[in-house]
Amino acid sequence: MKNMEKEPRHLVESAEQFKWLDLTIHEPDTMHGNFGIVVDTKKESESLSEAYNRAVEAVAEEHGLRPFHQSGTGGKFPNGPNWHFWEFWKKSSADEVEKLFPLIHERASQNFSELRDLGFDTL
Repeated sequence: MKNMEKEPRHLVESAEQFKWLDLTIHEPDTMHGNFGIVVDTKKESESLSEAYNRAVEAVAEEHGLRPFHQSGTGGKFPNGPNWHFWEFWKKSSADEVEKLFPLIHERASQNFSELRDLGFDTL
């Protein structure tokens, strides 16, 4: 009988699939004088939360908005499931921020696939 080794973790198909999360525009207030994006990942996996937070940061940086992870760290990973608020230190408008949403969703999907390919499908 042939020795059947368990498949490497990164080759195992995960039951989790990528899904779009709601992104919310955070309007300037007395504490935070700039626009930003809120992504609530409290009920999501570590992988999906990581994918979205990396996406918000990368897309905002690419558009020169100078993102700052204002809150949301918790759990095992800084980008783990929680309520995340990314404030943009460069002045912007609600319209400018909203135009980033499709790019963030696309990047988050790519990030999620990359995380799964690296074996982080069960985070």
